[in-house]
Amino acid sequence: MNIGFNVWDKKEKRMIESPAEEDLFLSGNGNLINIKDPMIYLMDRYIVLFSTCLLDKSKKESYTGDIIRVPSDCGIVGGCKDCGSIHSPEWHEVIKFGKFKNMYEDDNEKLFGFYVENYDRGKKTYPLIPSLLKECFIVGNIYENPELLEVKK
Repeated sequence: MNIGFNVWDKKEKRMIESPAEEDLFLSGNGNLINIKDPMIYLMDRYIVLFSTCLLDKSKKESYTGDIIRVPSDCGIVGGCKDCGSIHSPEWHEVIKFGKFKNMYEDDNEKLFGFYVENYDRGKKTYPLIPSLLKECFIVGNIYENPELLEVKK
């Protein structure tokens, strides 16, 4: 199985969209290594951004750390139809991976996998839903475009 990923270089503040061209690979245990010198620990300098294997409305592949623009009329998750809140015409959410609490569940059980975190409504989380992503556009990522997450008042 081929796992797609990009790498954010914290030192040079740039996205590496073709890690193999820079001799960067994932080891069997998920660590980022330089194939020329696999003993060097790279996680202090780089952040691995995994592909979700899902596409947005413009057919762009999505990765952890991507910021998506959700139109208020998507009617799938988070819109007025679901929670009764009044939203701006659109809002931004971030794709993440790991443990999270589903905002639509009452129990305290945490889920694990790809999820979306909403920055406009108190950082609420819910599973990344393919049908939602197909209605959204990737507008940037948290490393290159942090200003997109500033909550407008």
